[in-house]
Amino acid sequence: DGSQILGMMVGHQTRVAVGFLLGMCFVVGTKSWVEKHEDLKFGNLTGKDLRKVFLMVAVMTLHSFTEGLGIGVAFTGKDGAHLGAFITASLAMHNV
Repeated sequence: DGSQILGMMVGHQTRVAVGFLLGMCFVVGTKSWVEKHEDLKFGNLTGKDLRKVFLMVAVMTLHSFTEGLGIGVAFTGKDGAHLGAFITASLAMHNV
């Protein structure tokens, strides 16, 4: 069981693996970018402290964006209102 992407059948394992790899690329790429900018300053934060905060904010922003996409997609389709409400409540509990 899977879905079609660009006319090709793509299984669940492939989608999970691609999502995992894209997420890892985002984290590694963001970390690499931040490490190249040693002179970053924001308020009292500088150096490694600022890099940690920036990386955490970037990852949480991506995480929240994908949760929002999931909620939006859940509201579409045949039983969108019920599934959307269920997914919204599930993610709300997940974030507590």
